Amino acid sequence: MKMKKSLAFLKIILVIFLCFSFIAPAFANTIDQKRDELQDVNRELSENKNELREYKSQEDLLAAELNEIEEQLKKAQEELDKINRKIRGTEKEIEAKEKEIEKKEEEIQQKEEEIAEVEAWLADQDDLVKTRIRAIYENGSVSYLEVLFASSGFSDFLTRFSFLQSILNSDIALFNQIKEEREKLEIQRAELEEQREELEAHRHELENQRQVLLGLRNSQLDKQAQIDRQSQERNRVLSQVRQAIEAQEKAIRDLEAESKKIESLINRLLEEQRRESGEAPSQLAWPVPGYTRITSGYGTRIHPITRRSSFHSGIDIGAPTGVPIVAAESGTVILARYYGGYGNCVIIDHGGGMTTLYAHAHTLNTSVGQRVTRGQRIAAIGSTGFSTGPHLHFEVRINGQTRNPLNYVR
Repeated sequence: MKMKKSLAFLKIILVIFLCFSFIAPAFANTIDQKRDELQDVNRELSENKNELREYKSQEDLLAAELNEIEEQLKKAQEELDKINRKIRGTEKEIEAKEKEIEKKEEEIQQKEEEIAEVEAWLADQDDLVKTRIRAIYENGSVSYLEVLFASSGFSDFLTRFSFLQSILNSDIALFNQIKEEREKLEIQRAELEEQREELEAHRHELENQRQVLLGLRNSQLDKQAQIDRQSQERNRVLSQVRQAIEAQEKAIRDLEAESKKIESLINRLLEEQRRESGEAPSQLAWPVPGYTRITSGYGTRIHPITRRSSFHSGIDIGAPTGVPIVAAESGTVILARYYGGYGNCVIIDHGGGMTTLYAHAHTLNTSVGQRVTRGQRIAAIGSTGFSTGPHLHFEVRINGQTRNPLNYVR
């Protein structure tokens, strides 16, 4: 009978062993596949980050070029404004000269009318002289002596002499006057023509200057248009680069999320593999991140309240009230309540006979039966139960027996 029981027990052990022998490779294969996936994702993530750095470098370069182009546009606009001011000034000068020319032409017109009047008068005087000469010619050659000798007496002689002298003086004066008037008119006409020619020359010079400035303005406008085209092209490329950066950053975020997802899955598979194999975790996470001061170590000590020598089954980690307490490893919560001298207490079963205990908490953030992951918040530092101040009392037990937590935590 005993033999049969022994055989039955051996069969059960053999079945369990065979099950584990099939399950373990399956876990290993899945984990290896996930690790390969993680490696591929991380490699792609690294490539995307390198590409992102290149895009960022291009963005900085394009931004610098755009700043330089903007500066060129600013200088080109300033030069164009300067040219336009010169053009406006030249056009005002041309307008003023045209008014001067118009005024001078009016003066010339007026002088032409005056000259015409004088010339008409001169023509009349010429006619008088010609009439007198023609009368002398028609009446025969009558000299001044004949007129004088034909006088009837001395008084008549003097009268005739005075008359002839007056005629002679009048003819000489008329001749001189005609000559002077003609010369004066010619001088005035020449002066007015010279002034008009000078004004026309000045206007022509100003017009040439205006044409040169207009050419400069057109050249400057072409330069501005060219710079503006460069700016538009750089902005277009910069927009494309920024779109690529945005797409690359999104791809990186997606890959990082995928990487974390695969890492979480690998950790879960490893945890399941460990639990199935019955192995306890070999390394634990520090349960109070950021606070590493140990106020009381593992082993025999003088109790801070009873003042007697006693065995301390864990380590005390000092921290302010409310600081998060996290699970040292993934597992299942088997206790989450006020627990005598431990105060508010959490116990987690990690499989393989390992449990961890977190005591004196101010508040609890988990419940019995909950599955927690490594690093997940489960409570907050407090001073409940048998305690002298805010701290975490942390224990590690293997099959119910306490172990020094410092051999496990890192």
